[in-house]
Amino acid sequence: MLEQRVQILEERTGRIESKVDAITVKVELMADQQSELRADMRAMIADLRTEQSAASEGLRADMRALASDFRTDMAAQTEAFRTDMKAMAGNLKSVEVSQADIQGQLARMPSTWTMTTTFMGVSLAFVTLLVAGIALIPVIQGWLS
Repeated sequence: MLEQRVQILEERTGRIESKVDAITVKVELMADQQSELRADMRAMIADLRTEQSAASEGLRADMRALASDFRTDMAAQTEAFRTDMKAMAGNLKSVEVSQADIQGQLARMPSTWTMTTTFMGVSLAFVTLLVAGIALIPVIQGWLS
């Protein structure tokens, strides 16, 4: 009976040892896979850094070119704006001279009221002379006869 128990224990121990061996193999495989995975991750990170550096440098170059183009365009637009402003200032001077000339001409012209009263006065005088002439016709005929 003791031998049976010893044999059962040996069988159990053998099974446990085989399970432990299987677990050990699995752990070793997992460790190998993990180290391979770490190596792959390091390689991927290095590749990503290289790509990012290249992309960043390209982006920086593009941004520098855009900034340079923007500065050039702004300088050209500013110069064109200044030229336009100078031309407008010259036109404004011309308008001011024309306006002063027109104001001078208007100052020399008589006012509407003056022209109206003069016309009315001359018309009234003419009508008066006409009426007086018509009234004097019989008197003149009497002298002539």
